[in-house]
Amino acid sequence: DDFLPFENVEGINPMPSFGAGFNIHVTGLTHDERGYPDTNSPETHQTLVKRLCNKVLKNKDKICSVQSENCEDADIVIVSYGAPVRSVITATKEARANGKKVGYIKIDTPWPFPDEQIKQLTKNASDVLVVEMNLGQMYYEVDRAVNATANTHLLGVIGGLLPTPEEILSKIEEIGGN
Repeated sequence: DDFLPFENVEGINPMPSFGAGFNIHVTGLTHDERGYPDTNSPETHQTLVKRLCNKVLKNKDKICSVQSENCEDADIVIVSYGAPVRSVITATKEARANGKKVGYIKIDTPWPFPDEQIKQLTKNASDVLVVEMNLGQMYYEVDRAVNATANTHLLGVIGGLLPTPEEILSKIEEIGGN
């Protein structure tokens, strides 16, 4: 009777297994400490959302994940996430085969944003190209993380189309990759 599955505690609350004798309400709505929806209370909403955000942000180093290749000596580092990464990898390999110093970063977790990893992996680059299926949502985060140590460029494609390796290679040429 005293178990509060969503009690505001530090860390992760223990959750009973489904069917283990506890009745809990699972929902994505703002909820109270018992798990029942409480959409009329700004205080309940603020407590829940702040707790969840702080839990993520306090564990940022454990959560953030990127994959990268050839960034150490790259003049241009391409940053991407999701479906465009396949085109980025193909374009990076082709650029390298043609003697251009190009590397890539694949963002696995867009939030919390892996700004420290981006900063570290782009520190030797003169240019950073963000390839995304948007008009700059990720570009601004990357630009903020790079913090003027490199020129940040955008190749944004919308309408459900994937950026092609050819478009990426063309953008590399436009930037002036060696």
